[in-house]
Amino acid sequence: MSHTDRILNQRHLDTMVALDTITLLAARVRKLLSYDRRISMTQRYTYTTSAPELLVGCTLDTKARNGGIVEGGDDTGRYFGVYLRPGLLTGFGFSAYASDGNATEAEAWKRYHAGKDTTDHWHKRRNMIRLTINGGMDGDSGPARDDLIVVRAWNEHGVCEERVIGFDTAAYWAARDTEGGAS
Repeated sequence: MSHTDRILNQRHLDTMVALDTITLLAARVRKLLSYDRRISMTQRYTYTTSAPELLVGCTLDTKARNGGIVEGGDDTGRYFGVYLRPGLLTGFGFSAYASDGNATEAEAWKRYHAGKDTTDHWHKRRNMIRLTINGGMDGDSGPARDDLIVVRAWNEHGVCEERVIGFDTAAYWAARDTEGGAS
């Protein structure tokens, strides 16, 4: 199955962000955000045992630049970012650059598996993003309880920051039932 088929047809998707996948991945995230739900996000560094930072009651910051969703780039690199509120600099995103070895998903997976979470400086994962998405497919009739985004981003020093984004589906359905006149 090609990476395009996987991204379009697998509800639960575990993938590497690369130039050949980022546009399709961004579309799935946009779909998840389109239901106007409250968002909870945890963020942590995976190398420490400290508790993750938890942000609850967030929403897409539609008053931010480009309505809270920024996207762009060229043949050498692309980025996608989401601004959340309340809070300064609250959000998540992902990017891919050919110069980092992320031109294709296959190339990025090869680099991922070659790198190890280790103290050996020369064998660490670097400049890569692993993305897990549950939901956000074109055929979805509405939001689901298990909609989820997990962004694991390794920087140039081999440090991984993980952000887990969950959605409040109960508030969405309650608002929809009230507006639709359900009894």
